[in-house]
Amino acid sequence: MASAKNVDDQIDRHLETGYAAIERGDLAAAKKSAQAALALDAQVAEAHTLLGAVAEREDDVDGARRAYASARKADPEAFEPLLALAEIEHAQGEISKARQLFIAATEIAEEEEEYTEALLARAEFELAEGDAAAALEVLGELPPVDLPEPNDHLRGGDALRQVGALLSGPAAKQALLDAERHFAAARARAEGDASLTADAIYGLALVAEARGERDAMVAQFAEVLELDAKEGRPPWALSEARMETLVEKALEELPEKARALLSNVPIVVEARPTRAQVQDGLDPRLLGLFAGPSMTEGGDAPALQQITLYARNLERAAATVEDLEEEVRITLLHETGHFFGLDENALAELGLD
Repeated sequence: MASAKNVDDQIDRHLETGYAAIERGDLAAAKKSAQAALALDAQVAEAHTLLGAVAEREDDVDGARRAYASARKADPEAFEPLLALAEIEHAQGEISKARQLFIAATEIAEEEEEYTEALLARAEFELAEGDAAAALEVLGELPPVDLPEPNDHLRGGDALRQVGALLSGPAAKQALLDAERHFAAARARAEGDASLTADAIYGLALVAEARGERDAMVAQFAEVLELDAKEGRPPWALSEARMETLVEKALEELPEKARALLSNVPIVVEARPTRAQVQDGLDPRLLGLFAGPSMTEGGDAPALQQITLYARNLERAAATVEDLEEEVRITLLHETGHFFGLDENALAELGLD
């Protein structure tokens, strides 16, 4: 008969295998590992949480809710399933319920890592709901010293940058100053991690942009472009043929008249913006770009029009091949919207932001 320690070791191996499978996008293997752990002990909260993560990636909202609820039943003090439930309720438009869950997550967090995660998630929630003041209040509860992980500084910096964009006056200025501090801390702790360094510099560039410091923004954007070019592609990156298929499929969503109007507009795929474009102020992590006058703009002289999709940036914005395919669709429809004369606010109302 297996000892309790041997059983625990087996469960740990199944969970480790399962989470590794999720990272590489193998949901079937992740589910199998979670089920194997539960076969050894049906009250393992981490295994239920793993099943919830699988269900989320399968877009099975009810399944994810059940799995996370089972995790909380197995361990009422479990932090991860509570925070995951908060994210789900937010995504489903259950704003009041989500806010209560985010608050509960900060209350049950025992470790500094959990408390920081809960605060950042709650601040991001408030920003998504357009309440910059509430987000700023939550961010003010972050520890005044180094946060547990460099990525925490990235998230804190980005949240404060968004706060700075939504507020005005001294509050906005201070938020941008605090955002800069977080991005600088992330860069200082990157320890040779090119991806983390690039993310931190990108954050600093966006802060410079918000302040109107164009020279600093362009210099930092150029650094990001160079660092991003050194990154490898994910194993689920799309082939050129698959990208073309997705472009055609997205265009089919448009009315026939709209497709006819777009028939003379080239749609090209490039890796990322060029150095010349970045030196001219273009965001090196832009997902897509419509160049030329929209069809609503006048002018007698013919002008070149083109829609460009930036494949490496689209890959960066996605976590799975399904995410990537959806990013391609949304980005293409977003840029066609610019061709038809829609501004960013109109595109956001259509869910194409």
